[in-house]
Amino acid sequence: CIRDRLTAGIGLDVYAKDLAACRAWEAAPDRADSVTCRALVVSGASDRMTDQAGGAVLAHLLEAEHVVLDAGHVIPSEAPWELTELLVQFLSVEPSDPN
Repeated sequence: CIRDRLTAGIGLDVYAKDLAACRAWEAAPDRADSVTCRALVVSGASDRMTDQAGGAVLAHLLEAEHVVLDAGHVIPSEAPWELTELLVQFLSVEPSDPN
């Protein structure tokens, strides 16, 4: 499993610190206000670091689409083709004229 190879040798203490940092991050609303371009939020269905609910909140704050892929936290490695297809579609759409 690619997830096992990517995380081999990482101790549980590192995971615990990473999870705590992800869950304690509260700057999203302030940072989201500074985003002025069209956005896409992508979450992994089995991501234990940043869950789908957090992705949904961020998407709401950004007024963006939220897509959940069958992956964990390292989506480019776990679902590369699905992510590539999603990004190509997103980048191929002309942004709407705000006027």
